[in-house]
Amino acid sequence: MACKFIWGEVTELDGQERTATIQPMFVKDKEVIDFDFCIIAAGCNFGVFHKWGESLWFPTIHAKARPEGSWPHLDERFLEGRRRHIFEEYKAIGDLNAKNASVLVVGAGFIGVEWITELEHFFKNLKLTIIDALPQCLGPLPAKAATYCSKYMQRHGIKEHYNMKYKAIGDLNAKNASVLVVGAGFIGVEWITELEHFFKNLKLTIIDALPQCLGPLPAKAATYCSKYMQRHGIKEHYNMKYNAKDPNFYASVGLPNGPDKEYVCIGVKASNYFMPAETLSEKGPGGGGWILMDMNLAVKTRDGKVWSKDEQGYPRIFAIGDCNYGCVDGPGPMD
Repeated sequence: MACKFIWGEVTELDGQERTATIQPMFVKDKEVIDFDFCIIAAGCNFGVFHKWGESLWFPTIHAKARPEGSWPHLDERFLEGRRRHIFEEYKAIGDLNAKNASVLVVGAGFIGVEWITELEHFFKNLKLTIIDALPQCLGPLPAKAATYCSKYMQRHGIKEHYNMKYKAIGDLNAKNASVLVVGAGFIGVEWITELEHFFKNLKLTIIDALPQCLGPLPAKAATYCSKYMQRHGIKEHYNMKYNAKDPNFYASVGLPNGPDKEYVCIGVKASNYFMPAETLSEKGPGGGGWILMDMNLAVKTRDGKVWSKDEQGYPRIFAIGDCNYGCVDGPGPMD
């Protein structure tokens, strides 16, 4: 079996004809290639509130996203473009260093600790502070590791503040405040139930665009968690798209004056721009756009039919990993 590498971006996939339209690098005209089988492993993006899912931690590479990105002068499809973007960020930090600026790192897990200690090592004039909701850095890691890192940061003049979110939530609890959690996946459900367990005076509400909590997980898990939240006075609102700019949004979830505190527990965005709308979810994280699939990971349409199949009815195109919907919908409310 031979392997041919094509350097380019797939701009359109045709399931019926089993062809892919590709924009090759350094060529003006697009090309069309045919295939027998296709596996889509396109991943996703992470800036959930940006139109194209843009974030500093991932290069902007898609043809539709680059012109409307925050750094359209850089082409991060190339190593040189990504390198220049990193240089720009490096210069920005250097400018802060020249001004003896203050830098706050939120989150003292291993990434936050690594980042702030690197800042201290290379930019000696920065006034550095790191905070975390937990009582120490490196929360889930061994205590000796936390002690070692904390002593290192103290020796190098890095200010540490822990239990920060705890105090802030405690202040909200003392005021009987309203808290809205956006996103009822496992992170959102875990967070709101922990809030209820430790802060009994909070008035808690959770919303999601899907018709139930824990969307891609088994129905029994969703039922169990929903019953738990109901028993503990947590208000649930599903089939509800988050829209903080809509003046009627908060009233529709029982918060006419808005929440006192809001936690957004959604964090991925689809980037399946090359797929036809009939194969993409209308709902889901980041506003939908995830590739629909059946139990065999074969791409299907919104009406449940295999999108691309051969003369014997066998599927020919499959979606794996973070590009797909993450669950297989069936008849009933999920349609």
